[in-house]
Amino acid sequence: FTGLQSSPMRIEKIEIDGKEAEQVNASQQCILHLSGSHEIAYRQQDRFIITNLDAKQRFTGYGFVKE
Repeated sequence: FTGLQSSPMRIEKIEIDGKEAEQVNASQQCILHLSGSHEIAYRQQDRFIITNLDAKQRFTGYGFVKE
């Protein structure tokens, strides 16, 4: 992967259809508000992959930067 970055992030807020939510079910679309310890570099068309760092290292979601 070109420009692959790994940075711990914290989910600060989840929005589904404009309303705050506690969790997201499989196949639901949402907006995540994230915070981290430092800035990351990205372009508008970049894709983010969010992983759940459990023992199985499963991919839990992906997304794009919202304008």
